This record gives sequence, structure tokens and C-alpha cells, in this order.
Amino acid sequence: MFYLKTMNAEQPAARPALLDKARQLLASIHDRADGLYKRKALATLASLAFFNREYPAAREAFARYIHDFPGSFYAWVAALRIAQCHERLGDWRAALAAYEAIPPAGDSASIATVLADVFAGRAYEALGEPVTALARFRRAVERWDPAFGQTYNIHAPQASRPGDQLLVRNPDFAATRTAIEARIAQLERTTAAPGAVPLEQARWLSKMKRWQDAARTAEQVVAEFPTSPNVPEARFIGHRALLEDALERADVEKPGADTAAVLAILDRLSSEPFDFAVCVANIARAYLASGSGAAPQGEKLLLDTLAKWRDQVRSDRTLSALERDVAEIRSLVFRPNGDGIFAGTRWNGFAWPPQPAPFVVTAPEVLVKLADGQVTRLSFIQRFPHLDNALWVDDEQSALLDTLMTHLGGTKTREGRIFWDKGVMEAPNQPVGPSLSVMAFLNRAFRVIPGHWGGWHFATFPTISEIVFIDSGRTRALVRVTVGYAGGDVLFEKQDEVWRATKLNQTWVT
Repeated sequence: MFYLKTMNAEQPAARPALLDKARQLLASIHDRADGLYKRKALATLASLAFFNREYPAAREAFARYIHDFPGSFYAWVAALRIAQCHERLGDWRAALAAYEAIPPAGDSASIATVLADVFAGRAYEALGEPVTALARFRRAVERWDPAFGQTYNIHAPQASRPGDQLLVRNPDFAATRTAIEARIAQLERTTAAPGAVPLEQARWLSKMKRWQDAARTAEQVVAEFPTSPNVPEARFIGHRALLEDALERADVEKPGADTAAVLAILDRLSSEPFDFAVCVANIARAYLASGSGAAPQGEKLLLDTLAKWRDQVRSDRTLSALERDVAEIRSLVFRPNGDGIFAGTRWNGFAWPPQPAPFVVTAPEVLVKLADGQVTRLSFIQRFPHLDNALWVDDEQSALLDTLMTHLGGTKTREGRIFWDKGVMEAPNQPVGPSLSVMAFLNRAFRVIPGHWGGWHFATFPTISEIVFIDSGRTRALVRVTVGYAGGDVLFEKQDEVWRATKLNQTWVT
């Protein structure tokens, strides 16, 4: 452990020798020790190989662990790691067989079987069997232990690669119940209509960043099942794949960018039926075609495109009673000009804008916890009486904006400064280079700021992370909000069927 900890503090050139010493000692301990340390040495050797993305060696070491210590409480983790090694080597059939054979152990039975079901479901998706994947996801939810929480996680650190953000957790190592339930609802919808198999295959190809294959497969759905309810989603997946391909070609940090070829793809997308991928393609086209957003016509195309998105996604559907409560609370909390409960407040690294931006960005999803402990993720669009310029952008769409920033602006940052006299330091993520031009361009439409640890914030503050209803009658609620790099809780009470904010507690800073 000394060598491994020292390795993390050393310069890259010194690390291989320290890693080799650690491995030699671990092998020696495994050969000579008994009991806990014999097991721990082998598990650590396997985890080191997994950390370094040496998947064949990791798979062999984890398999040896299961063979030598089948009764260990760690055996099910080793079995999951073997399956994950198969995944990363592209052998999805072997991965599926390994997930099917996961051994539950003692108190870990629930987490082992739930994760095995979730990961097996993902393997079935990769193999083009969405109906079977749906069945496994359903079984995972049925087996879920609510007392454990919303997320099952066997996170393992892995060596970073160029372009990785700080503190990135691999979502493939975790299972979140609300996300699985959302995926179940999505699969129930798509598998009930023609074209489900190629649609879901296009989705998986897109996840694997095989953009051209994803676009062709999505176009197959549109061509072969033109009347299917799956066509709009297939069209979006195809549009997104073309957009991602264009943005990768335009990447400012890769040599040989062909701006003419990129603009040709973006022009093609601009003539397609409008969705959010086409929206982002138009934003990229406006930025590139106008000289990094400097020309007035670039700003006009940006604002016209966002206005079209705003007008397209407005919804008048009837809300449930729970959704009406959430909508009223959300309307009182979402005060992007700092009025209402936020009047007079100051926040870490954030100031309320002196004048409104042309648009504000908010998410349709909101996490809701009821008084009985049940957690649900609602997603709906509403009208704000005090705002007519709201852009509704969900998680997937926000990821597209992040991709645009990454490719057109790059990932370069400078080291955050420490102001010793004030006892504060800047956020670690301090972008430099072309990303500042992209940010300035987008700021002509809505406010964008760098994330604290990496990435970007596109949602306009304040944002809601969770609404907690305190009593079963839903007359009291606590709303967790984020403003800049800080956050707090807003307390609400419902009197005479009207919600009122009663108190704001500023509770944390990043």
C-alpha cells in the first residue's frame, strides 16, 4: 500500500517502477500468507490490473480468486469484474454468461443479484435483444431492497485517459433505481411498436460512439417502418449520431479538422425535421460559419434556433395531482432573476444577473421523495406565469450541449488560484482557450458557467436537485436547490391549497 500511495504522488515517469514493486510484493504475500492477507493480496493484484485497463490479466486474476476462495464474501464482486472485463474486450456473450453465473453471498445477496440483473440487461441490449433486456430490468426492480437506497454501486477507480474530467465515475459500474425505471418505461414504449429491435440497436451503437453505424441503423427504422410510433425517436438518434460525428471531426484539439466537411454535415442536418439534435447542429453551424460566433448573423441564427426549440416543446397535457404540486413549487423556486424567496441572497461564486438573458434553461426532470420514503423521478413541461422564455432541456440534451463545448472549445484548463488573504480558492475547473469563445457565444442566448470539477452548467440557476414531501397529505415540503457553487433548502407550506415558500436555509458551498 505504501508503494501504491507513493505512486500516486510521483511524476508519471516514476510510477511504473513503483507499480512493479507493489505487484512483486503482492504476489509474494499471496504465495506466503494465509487467510485474509492471502485473499486481499490476490484481490488487490486483480484490481490493479483492472485499474490499468489490463483486462485479460484482470480477468485471469479475478477467476483465480473465485477458484481459490469460492466462499469469500468478495467472490461475487470478482465475478462481476470478470464479466466487466469481457465487456471491455467486446465479448458480450461471455459477459452475459458471467453475469448469469454471479454467486450471491450472505448479506450481499441483494446487491449481487440486482447488479447482475442490471448488467445482464445491458448485455442483452448490446446483443440486440431488447425484450429480454426489459425482463431483466424489471426483475432488478422487483429484487431491489428499498432500505439500501436508490443506488447500488461497485465503483472501481480506473486510470484516466486523455480528455477525462476530474472525479468522473463510470456509470456502467452503478445501478440507480429511478434510471432503471425510466429505462423500463422507455423499453415498454419502444418494444410495443414496430421497429423496436433496430431502434434499440441504434441507441446502443450510439452509446458505443459508433456514430456512422448508429445513423445508418436509425435511418433503417425510418425507411422500413414509416408509420411506427418509434420513428421520431429513431430520427433523433440518427440526427444525434450525425451531429456527434460532425463535432468529432471539428474537434479543436485534434489535427486535421475539415471545417468544410463538418459544415456540410451540419447543413444536411439543418434541412431535417427539427429536433434537439438539429437545434444543436444549427448552434454549431452558427458558431463555425460566423467566425467563432463573431459575426451578427451567427447570433441571429442562435437566437432564432432556440426560439424554435422553445415554441416546439411547450406542452398542455393534464398533470396529475402530484405533478400539480411539483409544478407550483417549481414555479416558486425557479426565479432566475433572484426574486421571490431568493431576494437579497448572495451565493458562492455566483451573482444574480443584472438583466434577464434572452432565454433561461431548465430541466423537465425532478426527483421527488414522498413521506413514506418512496422516490420517483417525474418529467413534465409546465408554463411559468412569470417567464415566457424557458428552454426545456433534459439530461440527454444537456449532454449534447456539453459535447458541443468539448469539441468546439476543447478541454484545456488552467490551475485554480488560491487567494490566501481571503482564505478561498477558485473552482478547480478554469477553462482556457477556444472554450471561452464558445461560452461567450452561448452567453448571448443563456448563461453558461464552468462546472466546479469539470464540464459545464447549462441549466439556469436556481436548479432543483430534489423535492421532499414531509407529510403524507403533501402540505409541507423541503426543496433542495443549487445556486452557482452553493446550495440550500427551501421550506414550503401549503395553506388553502396554495403553496408558499416560508424559509431558505443556505447550507453548503462547494
